[in-house]
Amino acid sequence: MTLGMPAEWWFRPTGATDDIAVPACADHLECDFAPPSDGVMFAQSWVGSGYVGGEVEIGRPAVTIKIDTVYGPNPNGSFTTREGEQHVTLKATVAPATLAGSVDWSVTPAPEAAAETQAPANIPQGAPSGFPVPTPANAPGRWQAYGHPGDLKVKRLGYEATATVSSGGTTHRSDPARVYQDEIDTAREEYVEFGIGVPGRGEFALEPPHETGINTGDYGVMVFNNAFVSHLNNLAFSWTAYGQWQVNSQYRNPIHELSHIKDKNGNVIPGSLGSWHLYECAADIQTFGANAGAQHEFWNDLRQLAETLGFTVERLKQSGVGHVHVEFHFCV
Repeated sequence: MTLGMPAEWWFRPTGATDDIAVPACADHLECDFAPPSDGVMFAQSWVGSGYVGGEVEIGRPAVTIKIDTVYGPNPNGSFTTREGEQHVTLKATVAPATLAGSVDWSVTPAPEAAAETQAPANIPQGAPSGFPVPTPANAPGRWQAYGHPGDLKVKRLGYEATATVSSGGTTHRSDPARVYQDEIDTAREEYVEFGIGVPGRGEFALEPPHETGINTGDYGVMVFNNAFVSHLNNLAFSWTAYGQWQVNSQYRNPIHELSHIKDKNGNVIPGSLGSWHLYECAADIQTFGANAGAQHEFWNDLRQLAETLGFTVERLKQSGVGHVHVEFHFCV
């Protein structure tokens, strides 16, 4: 709308009876105005002996906001609290796009996630944003209460995000979106929180079909070490001439190790988290025999063969005669 000078500009919201002056446009031939609502914009100017003017209906663009994605840096959008794996990315689409910089985020612990999940303290404003995942409350002690194997939903960390934007005095809110640790990263989170070496995601696999005693951990996935499995198969093949072969345990996750490897008084054995079972570089092989003497003979024969093939064998006093604990330190 273009007028002569001087000019006056007014806005009347839809349904209102009063006009709102737009002083910023006074005495301007054109008016750049962002209406607070739908309505009518009109102007008048003194020309000759009277006023002339005009009006036009205008409306604000509809404000919409939706979350495109909430995801971590690992496959499946998963994450851990380990440095380099802890940043959760937030992205929203806003219309009109000019509002993108004013998007606010609310992030809370998600339903069906660990109660110890901590909400981030501060999240930068804007349609693209993100936050580092805080260390869970009571870490690593929280794992002690979960049981074995325990429900994955009470172990994993997870977040629910909502995006909001305000325009014309109205706050517009997105539908919530959620992100959770997957099973591999939930298992890896144990290593992170206990401060020990963390296996890569690619080291985890499902337990091989038709195998028993391989995964005695608390998850449906396990660290699977091809180098160790190959050497253990060599030992099994070489042992066939001697007697029975039964693997009781190969992989155990950290909290399983802490909770089950205890002395006779129920105390955690020092150094348990240094076990090669945590990286599937160890196996406990069952001994057999009709009596204690036969079991000792079985134990000694298997120990000698294992050492010949390059394994380290835990001392009888430490492991007990019920199984032979073999380790292969070159598998990592």
